[in-house]
Amino acid sequence: MKNGEADFINATLNLVWNFGKYKGWKMDELPSSYLKWASENFSNDTWAAACDVVWNYREQTGTHREDR
Repeated sequence: MKNGEADFINATLNLVWNFGKYKGWKMDELPSSYLKWASENFSNDTWAAACDVVWNYREQTGTHREDR
């Protein structure tokens, strides 16, 4: 992974979710199933793309997580 890419992913992981049940949670704390759903269904393209980045990062690193 390139340095700029790592910085981008790290910044995305630290974004704070502003919606619904998980409002106030960092993207890194959201359940993987919710990230996948939001990436496919969210009407805000920016947030949908952020969810996709985090979900794909977890897919590549084997770090999926579910609701606590």
